[in-house]
Amino acid sequence: MNCSHCNDTGSLSKTTWGQLDCAHCDTAMERMRVEAWARRIAPLVQLHDVWTIYQYGKAAAASQNQ
Repeated sequence: MNCSHCNDTGSLSKTTWGQLDCAHCDTAMERMRVEAWARRIAPLVQLHDVWTIYQYGKAAAASQNQ
């Protein structure tokens, strides 16, 4: 999955620091759920770091399933 509008960040600015405003894919909604979970579990962790780790995990799982 790779959205050309947000580059899988959920933000039309294509950065993990940007607003979650991409309406062309489901990434913004997915990222909001992941960040809400991170706020509950580890409130001191930087949310953009959580998203980056989550994306690496999804990519690793996808590569193992092939």
